[in-house]
Amino acid sequence: VNIISSTEEDSYTIFEILNARGLDLEDYELLKNYIMRYLQPIETRDDAKKIWEEIESNLGKNQKAFLRHYALHKYNYNSYKKQGLSVYKTIEKATKGRNVNLLLNDLRLKAQLYYQILFPEENGLEYEIFNFFKKYKFEQIRPLIMSLKHQKMLENLSDELYEEILKFLYTFIVAYKII
Repeated sequence: VNIISSTEEDSYTIFEILNARGLDLEDYELLKNYIMRYLQPIETRDDAKKIWEEIESNLGKNQKAFLRHYALHKYNYNSYKKQGLSVYKTIEKATKGRNVNLLLNDLRLKAQLYYQILFPEENGLEYEIFNFFKKYKFEQIRPLIMSLKHQKMLENLSDELYEEILKFLYTFIVAYKII
C-alpha cells in the first residue's frame, strides 16, 4: 500500500491514525511523531530530527525507562497512570500540541542528565552512588536524581547540598534494602 500525503504534517497525522489500528508502538516512537507533527516553525523539523537521533543514540535501550522517568519527573505520571493513561498520553495531555519545541529541548537536556545517571564519570561520589543503585536495580530513584541534577545545573542547589542529598539517599536505600 502506498499512501502519498501533500504535506509532511499530513504524513504525521496519517502515521498516528494508521498506528492506532496496527501494532502498538513504544511511547517514545509515538512521542517522536507527536513532536514532529506539532513542531513550529515547520522548517525546524530537520534540526528536531537530529536532536531526536541524539537522544536515541545517548539512551539506546534505555529510552523506554527514560521516558517513564521523565514523565514522573515532569508530569507526575503516577496520577495519570492510575487513570489508565500511558506515558505518551500523559505527555500529550499535558502539552496539548503546544510548545513542543520546549518539550523537545527539555527532553534533550533531561536525556543528557539521565545519561549521566546511567554512566557517571569514573570517580567521585556520583560514580559510587549511581553504580550502587544500578547494581541493585534501584531505578525508582532516577526521576528524583534527574530533578536534583537539573536544580544543581540551574544553581538552585549548591554542590555541597547536592552531595549531602545524594549521601542521604544512599544511606536511606542501604537501610531500606537491609531492613
